[in-house]
Amino acid sequence: MVKRVQKYLSAVVISVICAVIFIGIGYLYISANIKQAEGKSESVPYAVSVPENVGIMFEINDSKSLIYLNFEEQSITYLNADDKSANNGSCCGYPLDYRISADYEFLSGLIDRLGGIELYYESTVPLNFTGVQVTDLLSHTVERESLRKSIIISIIEKISLVGFSRSDFAFIIENSSTDLTVPECYYWNEYMKNMCMKPHIVN
Repeated sequence: MVKRVQKYLSAVVISVICAVIFIGIGYLYISANIKQAEGKSESVPYAVSVPENVGIMFEINDSKSLIYLNFEEQSITYLNADDKSANNGSCCGYPLDYRISADYEFLSGLIDRLGGIELYYESTVPLNFTGVQVTDLLSHTVERESLRKSIIISIIEKISLVGFSRSDFAFIIENSSTDLTVPECYYWNEYMKNMCMKPHIVN
């Protein structure tokens, strides 16, 4: 009986020793094969490069306006291009990268998206005009050049206050005839507000 107990205890001890040895060898093997990362990954977001400067020709009914977006200098330029010729993809020294052709309904919708614009029209104080009111003025004004310039300046000023979203660009593309696409202007909205704070009115 005693011998049987001794054999049993011996077997248990040997099993424990073997288990400890195997676990120890396994731990050492795993530890040797685990290599710590040599460097920490930096949480630096992918930088989006500044868009290239572009010139856009807006043709609203019988009027042509060149808008030059200078992303590098954070400025916007307006040029009345009614009597200006476009040659080799440029007009008056500005590139013509895109064309947008639309009507007064498009202009009215765009102005309404901005919440209307302020105009000094037959008043010494600025009055807020909706899109329909603006296009109605254009339709019934004979000498439209001065009015049109005021409208453009007011639109630029409004964008400098409220910005211009991706959905606003989508509205332009969906409601006009244009070669501009959403991927090409996807990041423009991030710069529009600041650019419109530095407008250059050529004529």
